[in-house]
Amino acid sequence: MVYCTQCGEKLDDLALFCSQCGKKLENSNLDSQSSVSNISNEEIMDTEEIVEIIYVQGREEGKIAGSRKTFFFTTKKLIVAKGGVYTVGLDGIGMGAGGLIGHKVGGKIEKSHVEKTRTRDQQLDISEIVNSDPENYTIPYSEIENIEIFKKLWVPRIKIVTYEKTIEFEFAERKGDKYKKQAKSLISVLGDKVTLK
Repeated sequence: MVYCTQCGEKLDDLALFCSQCGKKLENSNLDSQSSVSNISNEEIMDTEEIVEIIYVQGREEGKIAGSRKTFFFTTKKLIVAKGGVYTVGLDGIGMGAGGLIGHKVGGKIEKSHVEKTRTRDQQLDISEIVNSDPENYTIPYSEIENIEIFKKLWVPRIKIVTYEKTIEFEFAERKGDKYKKQAKSLISVLGDKVTLK
């Protein structure tokens, strides 16, 4: 673990920016990491790991049908992959079928499904994700102008603006403030390119 020199926030070893205040971390963090683990700065910078997984749903610009996607944010790029979790509102269906007990049971089933999918997806090899479907594509962070995470009509949304296009989707996981925690993870990699509204 490393700490931000500006605000003192405890951060992941590979963080490039502070998730709390957005300050770019000094190379001294990398130097201290490499002396402890005997890994060079170049090896640390070359390491690519999945930092955050966001399941989204919606319609891409120019397409008629909506779709589900998984955004894999790595330490180097965004991978937009076909498919994702299908949150069908089992808590709402349960409420209609079995009242409050059905609501709670349906919500637990949905949460368990999402957690299992996330655990599976975190184990995937990055090159396999990219090559598993011809519709999957990558966006290097250098091509991203900004990412906005906000709520519109009580639904969390993510809008990614690149130099070529803009994509906007709804978060598939809508309960609670999980989207705010995910935004902080993105800030730790992309700094002030990410805004949470």
